[in-house]
Amino acid sequence: MNQLMSHLQKIQPNQKTTSWVVIESFNDPISASLCEFQLEKAGIPFVTLNQRDSSYLSFGQIHVHVQANELEVARKVLTSQHE
Repeated sequence: MNQLMSHLQKIQPNQKTTSWVVIESFNDPISASLCEFQLEKAGIPFVTLNQRDSSYLSFGQIHVHVQANELEVARKVLTSQHE
């Protein structure tokens, strides 16, 4: 793994590697969309990973990821929306 990271840094020396963390997981796509809307409105970058089965929608979850350095701010944004 360290060799891979060293290799990537040689290819793109000016770009830092960003780690992403799951901030929320949902069974309901509407709830996931609301979370995405709140993060987008606050200007927080996010990535959504939909692992729901396309044939049986009751299996799997939708995971919303944010950058690790934005985690605290993202939590505050999402918490303030629930109050």
